Amino acid sequence: MAGNGEACSHVAALLFYLEYGVRARDCDSCPDVTNSWLPPHVRKIIAQPEADMNFCSSTMKKKILDGECRPKNAPKGSSKPAAPPPTKAELKVLFDAVVASGLRPAVLSTHPDYSDMFVPVIRACNGSDFCLIYDCTAKNLSYKDLMQLCDQIFDSLIITQQACESIENRTRSQALSAN
Repeated sequence: MAGNGEACSHVAALLFYLEYGVRARDCDSCPDVTNSWLPPHVRKIIAQPEADMNFCSSTMKKKILDGECRPKNAPKGSSKPAAPPPTKAELKVLFDAVVASGLRPAVLSTHPDYSDMFVPVIRACNGSDFCLIYDCTAKNLSYKDLMQLCDQIFDSLIITQQACESIENRTRSQALSAN
């Protein structure tokens, strides 16, 4: 509530809005007057990649010039050295620990010394194993020979209704994943 000689802020806001509306209605704006726009202060615009453009505000540019902060694309003065890649001995210790865990993680399939220990998940149904279709010599075949190989592989595939249902049941929850 307002006291004597005062008005509530919403009344003041309404009066300001009305005053501005009347002023805007009664005067001409820039587009209403011919050639009223100021001429540009830049005569020639040089094209450059967006990555090279500086979109900093004038305050940020001043802070950069004063040394208060560093631009994002500037190299860091004290950057940490990159971690060296693991040695063969360190990798052996890691993989031995993974093997000793008793689990069968897929990471074992990535290293030639341990890939024979990796046991894939037991399949719940009979049918063709699509992992065995890959043939590294196929990349050197001509188009005609490649199509013949594809036809041979397609004719040899065994796809059952049970296999389709099993795959669908195992992968249906993937659609609900956030990633």
